[in-house]
Amino acid sequence: MSNATSCVQSVDLSLADQIARRLSDIDELIREVRQRIADKQEIGRLCKVMEDIEKKFLSQDRVRDEWKHLQDALRPHQKQIGDLYEAAHGTVSQIRAFAASLHIPLTLCAVEFPQTENHRRALGRLGLVQRYGEYVSWDAGLEGLTAARHLLEQIYKVLRDGQIDVAPFPTPAGSGWEDIQIRFLSDHQVQITVKHVVEYRNYAEMGLEDGRSHKPNKSWECLRTMALEGSVRRPAQWKGSNWPAIEQQVQRLRNVLRSTFGITGDPFHRSREGYQPRFRVSYPNPDQH
Repeated sequence: MSNATSCVQSVDLSLADQIARRLSDIDELIREVRQRIADKQEIGRLCKVMEDIEKKFLSQDRVRDEWKHLQDALRPHQKQIGDLYEAAHGTVSQIRAFAASLHIPLTLCAVEFPQTENHRRALGRLGLVQRYGEYVSWDAGLEGLTAARHLLEQIYKVLRDGQIDVAPFPTPAGSGWEDIQIRFLSDHQVQITVKHVVEYRNYAEMGLEDGRSHKPNKSWECLRTMALEGSVRRPAQWKGSNWPAIEQQVQRLRNVLRSTFGITGDPFHRSREGYQPRFRVSYPNPDQH
């Protein structure tokens, strides 16, 4: 395990164990929520059955004693609905307890593993899950749990072996390099916009992390230079310079961008002066960087 990450140094295996337990918990919760979604459909079906029974009963003349038969007919369905709501309440309690249990491990890793805006938004949806079974937004709960699982899995892989998965960007069909806009929000994070799709990623989530230091690699610096200066310029006296190494860094950046966005062709225009991006890349306030 790498000793370059302070999170690993400070909490080490105890934190990895916490994350592993949370992953096990979250898999069980996701199964529970999927069952509750199926239960919600079953509740709707049972309510329709009860409604049909009542309509059929009320459509005929009945004496008082016969109302007992109606209650007897409805009682099993009412009990089943009550059991399903009770299960829903139990799942809500588990989700709320799980959300609270995430606070410590995510706080410990807040610097080394910053959450993306998409993670924060989806995790926040866990708070939409209420204690009233009939009003539970199970889809919101499932979205939040899935986001939490993705984040925890990334953290666990880094703690375990220093590796982090790079998820492909959901590039809309028909997009080209000219449709991509990368806007630096800081030296470590960017906002990516492709047509109507927007995501926030840091250098690690872009696949541009140095595996030894866990800091931005040289290819990330090339992207940052393009944002600040518009291109990576070839020095006038390039013989004896580090230009061949820079070209290798640009090549790595090219491969990462193609893999991330799933777009063929060269993301850069190469000339005698250097490399210019075919996509838009910028800082909001270049003078401050």
